[in-house]
Amino acid sequence: PVAGTPVPTTAPARNLRVSGGYLFAAESASGLECFDVGTPSAPVLQFQIALPHNVYDAWYSADTAYVATGWSGLRILDMTDPADPEEISSVDTPGDAWAVAFTGGVSYVADYQGGLVTVDCSDTIGAVETWSDPAVADGRDLVIADGLMFVAGGTAGLQIYDPADPSAP
Repeated sequence: PVAGTPVPTTAPARNLRVSGGYLFAAESASGLECFDVGTPSAPVLQFQIALPHNVYDAWYSADTAYVATGWSGLRILDMTDPADPEEISSVDTPGDAWAVAFTGGVSYVADYQGGLVTVDCSDTIGAVETWSDPAVADGRDLVIADGLMFVAGGTAGLQIYDPADPSAP
């Protein structure tokens, strides 16, 4: 391996996502930082934003960031101007939003005590929770790959869902 390019963050990064040339660093109590990594040897800080509670994870799609913020649920940010994000909506999930993935207009949230939660984000300003599965009693992470959704359910183990019908995966 070759030595990496250091990227100074405001606080220790808890989780990272890269999408659309941006690196999102979820930094728990410090919020969310976004870096332009179009030139990997010279990342540029686009913004740092404090959000309610802890920021655990973020997903970026089509100028919108979907942010898991613990007991404050899912926060949705308009990223049209990456230097000045604007919170446009939020959904209070039943537990602690720990992880988020987004596909086909739907956010999937690993909601710790709240299980797995789906949020219809086809209208980002009017996002609404549409389904939940409390069987994933302590959902901590999730991944969508190869047409399936894999959820790390803590003591419930690994759960596999088919997100083809987001109203009942």
